[in-house]
Amino acid sequence: MLFLSPYYLFAMIGVSIPIAIHLWNRKSGRVIKVGSVRFLHASESSSYSSLRLTEVMLLLLRILLIFLLSLIMSGAYYLSSNSNIDYKTILIDQKLKNEGEYVSLFDSLAQYESHDLNTYVDTLPLDYWQIIKALGDRSGEEFVVYSSNPLHLFKGKKVMLPRNVKWIYLPLNNKTFIVGAQRFSTDSVLVILGNSNSEVLKIDKYKRHYSTLTSRVEIGGIEVLFDRGGNQFIYDGDSIPISQQPIIKCRVVYDDEFEDDVAYIDAAFKAITTSGSCTINGDYVRTSDYIAESADWFFWLSKEEPLVEGNVVLFGEEYYNNGIFLPNQYLIEYRVNPRYTSMTLLSAFPETIVELFLKDQFNTQRSKYDRRSVDYRQLRSSDTPDEITITKKQLNLSSILWPLFFIVLIVERIVSAKRKQ
Repeated sequence: MLFLSPYYLFAMIGVSIPIAIHLWNRKSGRVIKVGSVRFLHASESSSYSSLRLTEVMLLLLRILLIFLLSLIMSGAYYLSSNSNIDYKTILIDQKLKNEGEYVSLFDSLAQYESHDLNTYVDTLPLDYWQIIKALGDRSGEEFVVYSSNPLHLFKGKKVMLPRNVKWIYLPLNNKTFIVGAQRFSTDSVLVILGNSNSEVLKIDKYKRHYSTLTSRVEIGGIEVLFDRGGNQFIYDGDSIPISQQPIIKCRVVYDDEFEDDVAYIDAAFKAITTSGSCTINGDYVRTSDYIAESADWFFWLSKEEPLVEGNVVLFGEEYYNNGIFLPNQYLIEYRVNPRYTSMTLLSAFPETIVELFLKDQFNTQRSKYDRRSVDYRQLRSSDTPDEITITKKQLNLSSILWPLFFIVLIVERIVSAKRKQ
């Protein structure tokens, strides 16, 4: 037997009340006035024995009433023995076990054997689409999956949810965390906070003077601990070291047609360096003079196919319409030139570049706390039920306990009326 609100079971302490009343209650005998006791003789009587038995029955009935009421208030139920969860393998996303609102759910599943969803099927790298496919290939088994549907783990080719898999989506709560921290001047530190839920991952940046940091610092509405000796921030169990400002080498390779664009790219590099996000060392060369040299990033401003290897930023609609890119190629489909592009897009260009440069710098923290999820409707096949919940496999005892409570109450009233208790 399981309970939705087990704290109401403390109401059973109330059984001490009728016990105390029955112990303290002494029923006075009837007084009968007679003229003389001369003709009265002592006789055996069984009324006392009958009286004790009836009061014990009344006491038991009242204790049973309190017991039944306590079970009703606690929401007593049990999983029926013929529930089809009995013959299924349960797979659980372990992140869900740290969410307080799902504790009672997983407690109710403790009687069944369960496995870690991320390790039950051996897929490297971890890909939920491959896990779904692998579970579907085991057609002789039935699976119940509880998952937060992490967006970053649905990587490969999409597959339909097979009939032998019941996938239950449970979203994670909103989470605020420190993405990273870095020094960008002698007395300045940049703290990057993240906030994520099932729909969005938001990144905010805050600057603080390093020399004025105390042991407790308010950043973005949260209190963060600062360990000056360890040169790190501490929040919610995570220790985030303060890294040095990254230095990025960029080569800009361009045709004569893009010469004006180069001036705006150079201005963007200087603005990024001044902002403290990173230091950019720019190198500019025409395609006719280009000699293969190493760099962290290449900016290719030409209608010809790129002749460089590594991280490459491409510009122009020609590449966008072609739609074929190598893994390390990134497209900006507008010209960095006010004659062709609105100032609104141009003003966002430096921030776009910074996101590209630093996309892997704090990837560990982002992946750890990224709570964006895949819409569960994308996992449903044509024969997947609209709702799959654990309540379909529960037997609620209230429908039995309430009638039993009223029957016992009626019997108790009848007995009490007869004994005038």
